[in-house]
Amino acid sequence: MRVLALLIIGFVIGLVLSASGCIEEGTFLNVVRTQEHPREESFFARASWYGIPYHGRTMANGRTFNMYDPQTVAHKTLPFGTRLLLTNLANGRQITAIVRDRGPFIEGRALDLSMAGAEKLGFKQEGLTLLKAVVIAKP
Repeated sequence: MRVLALLIIGFVIGLVLSASGCIEEGTFLNVVRTQEHPREESFFARASWYGIPYHGRTMANGRTFNMYDPQTVAHKTLPFGTRLLLTNLANGRQITAIVRDRGPFIEGRALDLSMAGAEKLGFKQEGLTLLKAVVIAKP
């Protein structure tokens, strides 16, 4: 029994040593590393829109607000220049918008779109809607 155990141990050691010599000296193995994809940053948002009283006024980013630009969106904390894919959950319409202003400052709301953005998403008449917002690029 003891002899058999020593033979098995010797065989395993010999196998390991012989296998380690199969790679030429100086040859590098390519190690494939998998990167964990960053998780998609998304959130659901009660959204409203703003227009006429603010048209032509200076936004928080220093530029002039244009209510006819469908890409303008306001958010309280996302960095200016953040690109969002916005989907109206009521009808499936989508637009890409850019955070250019701060707001809304009404409790329960997370996004304020320009009038044109609300039109494209199909909620101008209602005034409020529920959106899914996906961050597609940060500055």
